Amino acid sequence: MPLHTAIISLIALVSFFGVWALVCKIISLAGWKQLAKRHTAFSQAEGDRFSGRSLRLSLLGNYTGCVDFHVGRQGLHISLIPIFSIGHPPLFFSWSAVRLLKQRQSFLGQRFLYDIGTPRVRRIAVQPEVHLAIQYNQTGAGI
Repeated sequence: MPLHTAIISLIALVSFFGVWALVCKIISLAGWKQLAKRHTAFSQAEGDRFSGRSLRLSLLGNYTGCVDFHVGRQGLHISLIPIFSIGHPPLFFSWSAVRLLKQRQSFLGQRFLYDIGTPRVRRIAVQPEVHLAIQYNQTGAGI
């Protein structure tokens, strides 16, 4: 491979990852960054893990199939899979900051809407199995 081809390939690769990082940072401004101001996780996630889930924070902040929920005794831990985590630190919400709002039926199935944050910062929708784990741990039955 000629030197100029290698240099062009390297520039293209660095540019791709630079654009990727920039896009991830911009998307984080659509709600995640606001949550991270008060709810950044400082400890390791514990509890039941629900991987590959979806989360919608706003029009731009729609995370499909790349969210991990950990539901444990202390609270709710939310993180993104590593490739999307640039600008998205893991989040932790104690149970006092997680409030069930309502149940909703959509074409995607049953969802449960929660207000999260103290005071409420965002609203999230979770799937039934995540909701059941939240309810189980939030009521103290999981302790």
